[in-house]
Amino acid sequence: MPAWPSIDSEMTPTRIAVKTLQQDSGSAAADAFNCSSADLCEKSLRRRIGHTLCISKGDWTYVGPEYGQAAICDQPARILFVSMERPKSREPDSFEKTQQSFRHACLKRSNPHMGGTDTILAYLLDRGTPEERRCQQFALTNSVRCSPITGDSRSRSTPRMLAECRRHTEAIIEALRPHIIVTQGANPYDSVAHGLFLQGKQPLFRNDNNRLGRSRRFAEVRRDRGVLILRTAHPARYPDFRWNKGKLPAHLAEAIRDLRERWRHAIARQS
Repeated sequence: MPAWPSIDSEMTPTRIAVKTLQQDSGSAAADAFNCSSADLCEKSLRRRIGHTLCISKGDWTYVGPEYGQAAICDQPARILFVSMERPKSREPDSFEKTQQSFRHACLKRSNPHMGGTDTILAYLLDRGTPEERRCQQFALTNSVRCSPITGDSRSRSTPRMLAECRRHTEAIIEALRPHIIVTQGANPYDSVAHGLFLQGKQPLFRNDNNRLGRSRRFAEVRRDRGVLILRTAHPARYPDFRWNKGKLPAHLAEAIRDLRERWRHAIARQS
């Protein structure tokens, strides 16, 4: 079994690069949080919904110690998840504590988000990848690194918050140089699409769950600048996502199969 404490605290080159980036930009947690946009974001939040911002509670990016070693069609891939916004109830953590929290939550599937993330990885990575390796082989960042103090789980981020945080997301993508990005929700996709100029381009693949109204969900595969993008809803927002049993909705599983095939062809063209 892996020596988890040492793995969680191991400062790989990629972890060092991302931690340094977030410290320099002021977008991280605890004593390192000093985002220059915090005042603007708080003002926009007060005007829109009358709530205050969790200032001084920025959000570190998770970078697994084996980031870049995830096997897809027998080839290593760098996989980045872009999710919604930091949990509203979580106190600021150190960078090292954040690595432990995300790795553990993914391994144990302890909540819908990380349980869903691990289920997506189980379908995306080659069969036989042990669960204790999957939780180390991806990175995850949020599209908004502060959160409103609202007392509920709904996203209340304002357009100003989304716009100001977009530059942080773009910088992290540049540092991590992912081959594959999985966006979990509308706001994360918009943040990624802005940086990769995806607006107006038709998806390579699109499928939905054939439901009506608010239960309708779709999955898309897109590509830009050599990066494959899997566009999904947040795992907690799927009515038929059985993350606690490791079961994906059929239309999302089909999108992942399409993504794997496109990755296989991309690798073949390079060889």
